[in-house]
Amino acid sequence: MLIFLVERHWISLHTETRQTIVDALVGSVSTEDATAQSWMFGVLAAIVHVDYLRGDSEISDVQLDSLWSHSMRRTNVPFVCRAACHLANVLLLSGKLPLARIHAEIDAMALDITFQGPSAPHDAVCHFLARCIKVASQ
Repeated sequence: MLIFLVERHWISLHTETRQTIVDALVGSVSTEDATAQSWMFGVLAAIVHVDYLRGDSEISDVQLDSLWSHSMRRTNVPFVCRAACHLANVLLLSGKLPLARIHAEIDAMALDITFQGPSAPHDAVCHFLARCIKVASQ
C-alpha cells in the first residue's frame, strides 16, 4: 500500500505525514528481516524518485547518506540485492549524494565484486552496475 500511496498520492499528503513516513522507514531500514527490508528499500526508492521529479526532498542529506550506506552494504545479500540495487540506482540518479562518497563506494564494490557481488543478474542489479560504470567513467 505504501508504494501505491507514494507513487500516486505522495505530494497530496501533509508535509508532517510524509516526514513521519520517511523517518519510520529510514529508522527501520537496518532490520534483519529480508522481506521487510526489500519492501522498505522499494518504498524509499519510490520516495526518492518522486522527490527527484518534484525537485524537492523529504529525505535529509544525513538520511540519504545512511540509505546509500545501507543499500550498498546489502547489494551482495541474495534476497535483498535487487531492492538494494534499485534504491542505490535511484539515489545515484537523484544527484543528491557527494561524488567523492559515490566514487569511494563504487571503488570498494568493484574491488570485491568477484567475491561479494550481487547474487543474481536482476534487472535492477544490471541497471545499477551500468550506472556505476557510467559514474566511474566520468
